[in-house]
Amino acid sequence: MPVRFGSELAQQIHEQFRALGACVQLESTVILGGLGPRLFLLTFFALIFPLALARADMIQQQIALAKRPHVVVATPGRIVDHLENTKGFSLNHLRFLVRSPIDRNQLKR
Repeated sequence: MPVRFGSELAQQIHEQFRALGACVQLESTVILGGLGPRLFLLTFFALIFPLALARADMIQQQIALAKRPHVVVATPGRIVDHLENTKGFSLNHLRFLVRSPIDRNQLKR
């Protein structure tokens, strides 16, 4: 499955958690690699400063993870990136992990 489709699927799942969990104050966040829709708006800047934009994306995600949401929907590569590079982020309090069959190979480390 191309990365684009994995990101789109993760975004759709996140939107469903937000819609269905709204009545019980369920907090959800989506953690994706790359820049998603913002890349379209910032194409010129991204071509010149891609590392700066990627870093800003990681910082925004680190802030979202620090809020300890009930549900984190993430692509495998980005969750591994946060496990390796985000101080204080771990899966120690994880209750459930749901992976798609396509993503299983990426999380075997």
